[in-house]
Amino acid sequence: MENRSVLEAIDKKKDSFSRLSASMACMRFPLAITIIFYHSHTIVSLPECHFYFKFIYPFSLWLGETGVPAFFFISGLWFFYSKKTYKEKIRNRIKSLLAPYFLWNTIMLAAFIVAFLWGYNHIINQVKAIGDYGIIDYIRAFWDSGDWSYGNGKPVYPPMWFVRDLFLLCLLSPVIKVIIKNTHFIFPLAAILFWLFFPGFWLIPESIMAFCAGAYFPLCNKNPMDFLDKHKNLVIGSMILLGIADVITNTIYYVPFNLQIHRLAILTNIISIPIIGEFFIKHQLYMKSISNMAFFIYCIHLPIVALFRKPVLWYPQFTDGIHIALYFTTVLIVTIITIYIYKLTKRIWPSFLRIATGNRE
Repeated sequence: MENRSVLEAIDKKKDSFSRLSASMACMRFPLAITIIFYHSHTIVSLPECHFYFKFIYPFSLWLGETGVPAFFFISGLWFFYSKKTYKEKIRNRIKSLLAPYFLWNTIMLAAFIVAFLWGYNHIINQVKAIGDYGIIDYIRAFWDSGDWSYGNGKPVYPPMWFVRDLFLLCLLSPVIKVIIKNTHFIFPLAAILFWLFFPGFWLIPESIMAFCAGAYFPLCNKNPMDFLDKHKNLVIGSMILLGIADVITNTIYYVPFNLQIHRLAILTNIISIPIIGEFFIKHQLYMKSISNMAFFIYCIHLPIVALFRKPVLWYPQFTDGIHIALYFTTVLIVTIITIYIYKLTKRIWPSFLRIATGNRE
């Protein structure tokens, strides 16, 4: 009887891990789309369109700002669940993170140089014009474009800040492992609180918070599915209530702590991801082939978003209703175009795709 109980426990643990793996894989594509929702809003400034902002807020910021920290969380989870050695993990991350990081930044920098030769002296990330670049500037283009900005600096191709910070966290994983092994939930909780209450700092605290929150589970021999199975209704209820509170306090009734409500809402969104993923799988709303496109979509979407969104600034006479329609149309068109580019590249230039996606294709 005792052996049977042990075997049942092992089987249950394996099943729980399989469910977690499947649900996370399922959510990669939807999370990439949330980032398109985010950038389709932030890439243009329309301060006079109040109703437009209120209407799209649930999509652009409540969902939109969930994508990147969710990817950090998933990355922290899988990095420490892996049984490979530290050297093997870093060797894999050089291929899956550093190679696409340098490729995409090089492509963007080359595009700016070509544009300069054609007479367009672009100011990169609002810091310095490409025509004024020296050797140090070209080097820093691959780090922070010349402005570290308390950790908020981004490389010449802005989406790559996520890849940069993720690789650095992987390099620091032995330190993170020692800290979490000795403090258990205290360090991830401290990282969450710092992120919640220090609004001036954004990218670095968000990176550390989400990566360490994911790392906590494997390092403390836990599986988030075990918690979610017991508290599914509480988690989903909290996600809905905090989502409503986030929308209200940032669009209708402003309060001094609306940023904290917003970030708590993002946190509950991340915690809910495995539940939502299982829902998609059970209702056959998941295709593995699309899920594999997520990283490529993340990497390539921004210039395409800019192509469709920037022109709206030429038409100040547009009403809020037109801006709303154009916003959602952009998200749809960019999603379709990025999927098509992925499929076309896979067919005619697979070697490039392998490098561009870090062998995720």
